Amino acid sequence: MRARTTLVGGLFALLAGATFGVTTPFVHQLGAGVGTFGTSALLYGGAALFCAARRPSRPIAIPRRDMVRLVAVALLGGVVAPALLVWGLGRTDGARASLALGVEMPFTVLLARLLFREPIGLRMGAAVTAMLASTTLLALPAQVSGLADSAASPAFPLGPASTLGLAAVICAALAWATDSAVMRPLSSYDPRSIVARKSAIGAVVSALLGLVVGESFPPLRALVPLALLGALGYGVSLQCYLLAQRRIGAARAASLFAIAPLAGAVTGVIAGQAVVDLRLVLAATACAFAVALQLVESGAQPAETKNAVPSEEGTASATSRIERSARRRR
Repeated sequence: MRARTTLVGGLFALLAGATFGVTTPFVHQLGAGVGTFGTSALLYGGAALFCAARRPSRPIAIPRRDMVRLVAVALLGGVVAPALLVWGLGRTDGARASLALGVEMPFTVLLARLLFREPIGLRMGAAVTAMLASTTLLALPAQVSGLADSAASPAFPLGPASTLGLAAVICAALAWATDSAVMRPLSSYDPRSIVARKSAIGAVVSALLGLVVGESFPPLRALVPLALLGALGYGVSLQCYLLAQRRIGAARAASLFAIAPLAGAVTGVIAGQAVVDLRLVLAATACAFAVALQLVESGAQPAETKNAVPSEEGTASATSRIERSARRRR
């Protein structure tokens, strides 16, 4: 049972990363002419509509303490992070931006260790080091890294603006990493309900911020494409990520979610958003190595993580206790 739970959790984490990764290069492309907050609102609006389309059969009342947590992650992961990503994507290409998002994994693993005492073995430590190396290769200036870029996309020429865009994308990744760690206790609830509420809050707040800063109403041609991107890259992805956290913990889920930067980089190159050069190849190789370290791990749950990974029965019991507690409060 434990091995099966670990396998299913790993597959959910991989699916979450893949669905998020392939959408990243298209966010700026399909959001041309749409403001930063308007794009964020449409992405999370699509995710909210997707999750709300099928209501859970037994909605679970969320206690006030966890509602505060939900609002916090909605503001951080549903407003701040996507705004930084959209702004950064407007100043760099989708392939490099996707790989830069890989810094989310090491930071999430670190927070999982500090907040939830989840173990970090040699394999995960090596994966974290590889992901940090991948991001560092992209972020360091050529004169520091010694790796000059041989070419760049005409639409996204390299330079100070591109470096600033990468910095914004890295900040978005750090915000999402904090969001993932803070959201870990919410993984025992129905994931569709959690994602629907988080996305709705993010969409509404982003839309209001867009009005405050004077962004114009998004053109009709952008409404459906961006909403569909949000449904896949945020709605489906976040539900799968919560299911993965429930089964294998925040650190392991983040380590397998690291397939997202690689999927995004490949998609960005195929879409013509970047020209392959030595720096990009080395960064993608380091990212692929980090993912491979986790994929080759045996299906059996390591002994050191047995107490860190909640079982299906334990999760169900925890959910029942939450429901009873909520009823007593009412």
